[in-house]
Amino acid sequence: EIGWRTVVLLGGIFGFFFFAGLWRERRRAEVAPFAAYWVVMFVAMGLIFTFHAPHGAYYHSAAAWLPFAFPMAVAATGPALTGLGRVWAFLRRPQTHRFVEVAALVGAVVLSLVGSVTLYRLWETSHQRDLAAAGYLTDAGLTDDAVLYGDPASLWHLTGNPGVAAPFDAYPVIQEVVRAYDVRWVIVTLREDATIDPLGLWNGCAAQDSADNSAWTGGPDTTATWLGCDPVFEAEGVRIYAVVE
Repeated sequence: EIGWRTVVLLGGIFGFFFFAGLWRERRRAEVAPFAAYWVVMFVAMGLIFTFHAPHGAYYHSAAAWLPFAFPMAVAATGPALTGLGRVWAFLRRPQTHRFVEVAALVGAVVLSLVGSVTLYRLWETSHQRDLAAAGYLTDAGLTDDAVLYGDPASLWHLTGNPGVAAPFDAYPVIQEVVRAYDVRWVIVTLREDATIDPLGLWNGCAAQDSADNSAWTGGPDTTATWLGCDPVFEAEGVRIYAVVE
């Protein structure tokens, strides 16, 4: 998935020319540190931060590598097309190079605008759910209690609640985190148009762990018995459950 996000961040067709540029400039000393960083970052996002990378972390990392990668992709367009001209002579023409560069730049601008609008809408939805949860915690005088939440930093900014991010693991692991950090409240939010959250905690104590997670822990399917059965607060796309043990 983050491979496609790389292409999107590079404006579509420039994703191909970025890799062509890396290969073309591979012997340049100043390219080696960037290439090493980018490969390590890509592998880490794909193998370690498997939950957070597709939900914003990879976009945040782009601020470090995109200013280097995009000019490289643009500069590699002509040479890459010339190389492909061995198969199709039409691609060697300077007019073709100019057309592809202009068309790709226009496409990158359009894709960037569409992507920005989409990301803003998703952020606004998430922010409204942050505000709803924060409003309840503040009104109920619970701002000193620890919470388990997908984005504890955003909530802390609004309420000052200490918090811990929910690990993308089996329920027994999440329960251990709840105990270790003395979590009192679990905040569950839905993505736009979703009916269940990624961890399946939307239904409180009736939440059913996935079969894959249960197999990993060596036991049968488990439920979130450490959560209350009824939310203490519910608004559109957000529920707050008390920890019952």
